[in-house]
Amino acid sequence: MTINRIIMGLLVIMTAFGKAAAQPFSLDKNIKPKELKLIDYKKNDSLMNGKISVSKIRHPKQDTAYFFVKGAGIYQTVIVTVANRKSKQKLAVSLCKNNWNTPDRNGVVEDKKNYIEKFKTEGSFGIRVIPKQSNNDYQVIVWVSDEPKKVKMPRAFAVQDKSKTKKTKK
Repeated sequence: MTINRIIMGLLVIMTAFGKAAAQPFSLDKNIKPKELKLIDYKKNDSLMNGKISVSKIRHPKQDTAYFFVKGAGIYQTVIVTVANRKSKQKLAVSLCKNNWNTPDRNGVVEDKKNYIEKFKTEGSFGIRVIPKQSNNDYQVIVWVSDEPKKVKMPRAFAVQDKSKTKKTKK
């Protein structure tokens, strides 16, 4: 009986620790990421409809910036862009799902080049921007598509009216 309680207690502790460690937004108490709120975005072209967040960032210091986005669905396309607003500026960009220290995707923003990443994910994800110098000025743009609509597919095999079909001679 006591062995079962000890085992159950260990399982509960390991499960709780595993969930806490899985979130990139709660590992380090010194890191306080900012949420990038998504707002509705509608265009004439229905493929561009979705939600968007556009943020202009200015950092006087050489500090790492942490952001997170909530609400992505597995069938939605996500595009993240980090755009340089200064010509002689270098930024390292990481996209993180499970941990800030183990990024899933990396990139560098130099001169006038932008970092653009297109992917699909579920739930939330983190964006880490590490400047290589002080006095930084850049933009973080996140676009999440609408959920795909149900598309009516034609039947692969349809029953035809026999009176409308032509018979071929052998």
